[in-house]
Amino acid sequence: MSGKVSALFAASVMLSFLAGLGPVGGAQDISTSDGAFGESGAFVFRRRPPKRQGTANSTARRNPSQIAEERRRVTEQSRKVDRDSPKRGRSDEVDPNKVNLGSAEIRRKSKEEVSVIFAGVGEFYLRELDLPSAVQFFREAVELDPRNEKASFGLSEALTRQADALLDKEQLRLAKPVYEEAVGFNPRNAAAHAGLGGIALAGGDAKEAIRLYAKAVELDPDLSEVLTPLGILYLEAGEVALADEALSRAVLARTEEADAQLYLGLVRYRQNRNEEALAAIRKATELDPESATAWYSLGEVLSRLERRAEAEAEYRAAIRIKDDYLDAWYDLGLVLVELGKSDDAIEAFRRVVRLKVDFGEAYVNLGDLYRKVNKIDQAISAYRLATTFIVDDAELFSRFALASAIRALEPGYSSYWILAIENLRKAVALQPDATDYSNLGWALYNAGVIDSKSGDPAAAKARFAEAKEVLRKAIELNPGFAPAHLNLGMTLGDDGENEEAIQVLRTAVRLKKDWVQAHNELGLALVRGKLLSDAVKEFKRAVEIDDNFAVGYYNLAETEIRLGKMKDAKKSYERLKKLGRNDLVLRLEAITGGQIAK
Repeated sequence: MSGKVSALFAASVMLSFLAGLGPVGGAQDISTSDGAFGESGAFVFRRRPPKRQGTANSTARRNPSQIAEERRRVTEQSRKVDRDSPKRGRSDEVDPNKVNLGSAEIRRKSKEEVSVIFAGVGEFYLRELDLPSAVQFFREAVELDPRNEKASFGLSEALTRQADALLDKEQLRLAKPVYEEAVGFNPRNAAAHAGLGGIALAGGDAKEAIRLYAKAVELDPDLSEVLTPLGILYLEAGEVALADEALSRAVLARTEEADAQLYLGLVRYRQNRNEEALAAIRKATELDPESATAWYSLGEVLSRLERRAEAEAEYRAAIRIKDDYLDAWYDLGLVLVELGKSDDAIEAFRRVVRLKVDFGEAYVNLGDLYRKVNKIDQAISAYRLATTFIVDDAELFSRFALASAIRALEPGYSSYWILAIENLRKAVALQPDATDYSNLGWALYNAGVIDSKSGDPAAAKARFAEAKEVLRKAIELNPGFAPAHLNLGMTLGDDGENEEAIQVLRTAVRLKKDWVQAHNELGLALVRGKLLSDAVKEFKRAVEIDDNFAVGYYNLAETEIRLGKMKDAKKSYERLKKLGRNDLVLRLEAITGGQIAK
């Protein structure tokens, strides 16, 4: 054996683990969430559930033309109801072509009698759809006899029909006062209330639209077309029970109405009645196969049911109909991630940011995906863009820091530790908890290691000092947080405080008993403290936990060589050969002068 013994290895982890493709060298997950290791030490980030866009989580958004079509259907139905099932008493029709309204006979009649005649003429013109003439005669009838209820109600209907015509032409501002006058002459005019509800909805006053639509169907249950927009408004307002009632009535009254089925399905989704939601929304796609919203909502329900392949198909159906459907592209990306189709997911999220350049969450997802497939430069760019649009998410800055650290671990890119530290400082400012302080300490420690290797001990000392400060802060906030203890122990060891390092690393091992890296790092600290037999126990424990942990086998072998236990060291040597770690095998042969191979 040669007289010079080489340095033992810290537990390093290859970039493939950092990219999410699985650990190399036996590194353990360090928390109940995701974990990753840098050149040395532990980095932790919480699982950040992707934020869904889903309209099934709220409601399917309707565009102005769809809302206008709703208004058109409501007014069309109200005209039909008034014609076929009138809710008011009508005056007997009087044909003005057969009656001389200016005759002496008419002039001899009382105001009340003339009011009845004029109201009858108003009814004639209303049936003939001569609305100006109908309004004129009904108005004169009311002026002659304000107590003539039939005249008042006839005038109310005629005014409603005038307002409907204005509404059909999208002249909402002109229609509103006409509807209001109609309600003034007949407070029970359901059609006028419905018309005013449509105007309120178009103006963005959802609360007033709900009040008016609800009043309309209370006054006239036959106005079933009002039930769907009313139910949608209730759903948007979070009044799920009221939405359920309105939309259930709509479906009973109008079983072939696609929107009623769609939105009832979304109510069922809100109620977690997923199979019923699926049935209703499928019915909507059958009734309206060109409804991108229906196909998209179907994908949302299937995604919740974890029927991801089917969900993918429905999202793609929505996109085929509406290629710029932002939410469908976004949630398609999410389900593709869940299906393990990273490349397809990347393309989906790239499409999202082309459609909406300031969509921060899409950039977050792109960053995660690029990191997963080890396209680190693209990941860094995506995270950087995400932070321009999302400025208050500590976990985002933490992920940005991790991507920067992955790049920093590659030869020639150590300056990226500065970017990692910068982002972790932002994370700590936003969320000063044990995790973020520990991660900041991890980055400072690794930057200090680089400074030390680069021949700048003063810079290294400053980095280590700051690292110890923030790591102690992490432990103060959460004494049971094992990663902070590991990072602190390693920092103390590299800063020459080995005795304290051993104590801190023992705490890390106690907190997380089956953590390979913690046992390995404690073993290294014990070697530095010349406690070789204790170090052997830690290295043995590491390889017991992970039989493929090559670094642990090397450290065990070298420590046993130092103890003069060549026979025991040879077992680890043989294991390294089986693991295909020829680099470590050759190193052991070199430090023993070839004796271990005999």
